[in-house]
Amino acid sequence: MRKLLLVRHAQSQLTPGIAPSVWTLTNEGRTRAAQFASLLDEWQPAIIITSEEPKALATGEILGKALNVPVRPHPGLFEHRRPAFEMPFSEEEFVLKVEQLFDKPDELVFGEETGNEALERFESGIREVLEQTEGNVAVVSHGTVMALFVAKYNPVDVKAFWRSLAMPDLVILDAFDAKLLRGSMPST
Repeated sequence: MRKLLLVRHAQSQLTPGIAPSVWTLTNEGRTRAAQFASLLDEWQPAIIITSEEPKALATGEILGKALNVPVRPHPGLFEHRRPAFEMPFSEEEFVLKVEQLFDKPDELVFGEETGNEALERFESGIREVLEQTEGNVAVVSHGTVMALFVAKYNPVDVKAFWRSLAMPDLVILDAFDAKLLRGSMPST
């Protein structure tokens, strides 16, 4: 059975006033990504596809180098669009905003797209990746869009699932029907 290995990027550097889409990995994030490679290796990805955001691309490159697997960025796999001017939230406020996005997926709660728009874009990117590749595919992306995608095809509480994701983390799905085979892994 072909597997879709969704990987949440490693810890990124939160930089006030800078859009989250351009945040980079912290030193701890780089270390954890390198350690995480052994968990991903068990599933033998043939290729690693990443979001074009620096934190996901760097995570993918670290994993690809450790596993000797090609890495390729793909448009459409980025996180829910959140401009810099809206991001000086406290962590608690941020969690509430994301949970509102899950509760009201058709409404523009914050950022530049609704939850359903983000899901549609991400899902389209995943379908393109699966059509263009063979074997098990690892996709390094982001927590909110991953949670939306997993919840669409599986009976999970999207908010609890999102909160459970570590940085980095791995979710294993059947590539054919996106059924959850294995949920988020413990942090390394």
